[in-house]
Amino acid sequence: MDNKVFGLTFLAVLASAIVFFGIANAGSYAVDNLLFSSEEYGDNTYIGTTDVSNMEVASAVLTVSSSFDSWKQNAALFVRFQDATAEYPLKHAEALVEETTSQAQSGQQNNVVITLPEAKTRSFLESNFPEVAFSETDIQNITSTLEQALAAGQTETRVDISDDSLTAEKLIVSETSFPHDLASDGADLVIEELDGMQIAPESQFSLLAVLAELNAWDITDAELTEIASVIYSTVLKTNLLIDERSIGATQPASIPLGFEAAISQDLAIDLAFTNPNHNTFTLNVDKAGEMITASLTALPFVYDYSVQTGGETEIEPRLIKQYSAFVSSGTSVKENGADGARIEVSRAVFDDNEELEVEPVSTDFYPPIHRVEVYPLEKPDVASPGDATDPEGEDTGNPDADQGQGDLIVEDPENPGFDLNGYPIIFDENGDIVQNGQNDGGSDTDTGNTNSDKQNGDEQSDEPVYDKSGKLINP
Repeated sequence: MDNKVFGLTFLAVLASAIVFFGIANAGSYAVDNLLFSSEEYGDNTYIGTTDVSNMEVASAVLTVSSSFDSWKQNAALFVRFQDATAEYPLKHAEALVEETTSQAQSGQQNNVVITLPEAKTRSFLESNFPEVAFSETDIQNITSTLEQALAAGQTETRVDISDDSLTAEKLIVSETSFPHDLASDGADLVIEELDGMQIAPESQFSLLAVLAELNAWDITDAELTEIASVIYSTVLKTNLLIDERSIGATQPASIPLGFEAAISQDLAIDLAFTNPNHNTFTLNVDKAGEMITASLTALPFVYDYSVQTGGETEIEPRLIKQYSAFVSSGTSVKENGADGARIEVSRAVFDDNEELEVEPVSTDFYPPIHRVEVYPLEKPDVASPGDATDPEGEDTGNPDADQGQGDLIVEDPENPGFDLNGYPIIFDENGDIVQNGQNDGGSDTDTGNTNSDKQNGDEQSDEPVYDKSGKLINP
């Protein structure tokens, strides 16, 4: 009996010990694995820029928290809206470390869960971009965008918030009007196609590319130049980037100096520009009466743009005189000529009337068209012996005259080096006419006279004679 009682008592004590031991171990497991998990991250595990490889979760919490505090002191967040950039203050940014570590995946790059107060975002936007009326929805979306951008934990982060998701109102940001000479149906078709055209973010506009999709065959390059020029002038007053623009040889009458954008379909001369912004621009072109107008509609700019011209110079044409045997008297004007011009164009950027930057745009040069006048060939009368002032009866006023013969030698303008009768002309070292081939042949008969040959030889030995090419032929 006593043995039986002892056995039961022993079994009861043993069972109780096992139960208490199990409960104790279960509690320890719960504390270690549920309250203070001892799970470790694997190799190549990062939270933000912090390496937590082979680190327990509890230790990772402390490491990430410390790293975030250090990061916040040195990090910078730059927010861009259209053409302006401002730095967002990060002193109110907070990291949800426990949520971050619990979501982190072992062996991967993980983001840090960061929160920004919407009130601080609203204050930042109103202070730096007052031109824009941001709605509450805009502020919420922008705050979320900034939080996601910061999650990578980079030292410097840049975010553009001026995208088409904003509910802020779009405005006409630039507009230009020119007088025009457009008359063709093709011009109307091109204007209709351009009116309302969307220029997507970070995309290029090309006028020739637009024309390639149309059948505007009756439009001239001059008309296209007028349309392109008013668009070019409108683009200059924004932050859009000019990729291709040319000018013609002469300044068009209806386009202000410095604002021409020449177009040639045959030579593929184009007007092209790029929208560097993150929102869509709308191009509108309209022809009303004698004026053509182009405008761009988009989210408002923070800065003001002004196109400036300077250094305008008028270049006078030269007078070119031509001589022709086909003009008997008077003067014939072959080309009236026209003034040339040079002008420098630049773009200035202002912030509340304070000049921030001046960017050179172009130096346009139109060469002058020289005036060309055509005169008759001069044929001075041969003086008679009685009228000559020279005792020998020579006409000393005409070096091209044959002094000994008294005949006038005139070079044929259509056949240089020969006279009007087709005989070759002999020139001296100064380029003056000495004789022609016909007279030269006659003088050869005089070489039979010894006295004459001696006299002529003495005279000619002092004056060398050259042909038209400059080759010495005498002595």
